Amino acid sequence: MDTNNTNLNNNPEDDGNRPNNYETLDTYLSRTKIALTNSNHEKIEPVLSTYGYPASKIADGIALHADAEKKQKDQVKEYGEQYTATDALHNAILAVSIVYIEHLELARIAFKKQRGVLSELAANGERKKTQDGYLSDATTFYKNLLDKPAYVAAMAKYGQTEEILNDGFELVKTANNKLAEQRKEQGEAQTATKNRDIAVNLFSEWYTDFIGVAQIALKNKPELLEILGVKI
Repeated sequence: MDTNNTNLNNNPEDDGNRPNNYETLDTYLSRTKIALTNSNHEKIEPVLSTYGYPASKIADGIALHADAEKKQKDQVKEYGEQYTATDALHNAILAVSIVYIEHLELARIAFKKQRGVLSELAANGERKKTQDGYLSDATTFYKNLLDKPAYVAAMAKYGQTEEILNDGFELVKTANNKLAEQRKEQGEAQTATKNRDIAVNLFSEWYTDFIGVAQIALKNKPELLEILGVKI
């Protein structure tokens, strides 16, 4: 996901008063901030005030803009943390796979005539394709294998001591922790996106009315509209 864009308005004929797909959200917030900042210009402020936008009302817009700006930064931060957690999870699962698949293949040889044991170890068939499912299979394998001294002894015949098997299980536990962390960061990123979109919507609704009134109030003074960043 592009954390700098929002689909709040997809109209290609948009007048520029709302964020759209033709400029980044950061650009939109930067552009609209110019209008808010320059609204206190000595030749603009008194005109806007007579049209219902005194300094106190513009302060409301500034507060809404600041909130949208903060929520945008929060959203970018949360997605960065999600990407970091996703990469860490990927690396952890890769580390598991290198050890787990070898142990799995050896177990299939060690217990080839004991289908009950293979079933107990979740060693039959293909591994589940999802990250959750794959780690669930690996967890079942090591937990049930290490719970039975006889199973450990059978694996030791192929050079896989209890210590080596425990090391494999520790990799799985680490990956499960990384999975939980990634899911947490994913949820926080989604929440941050929703909060950002709400804040941007609130500001853009205020700004659309504000700039619309400004264009009416200053329609005969294009040089002042330019100061607000409005292109004529």
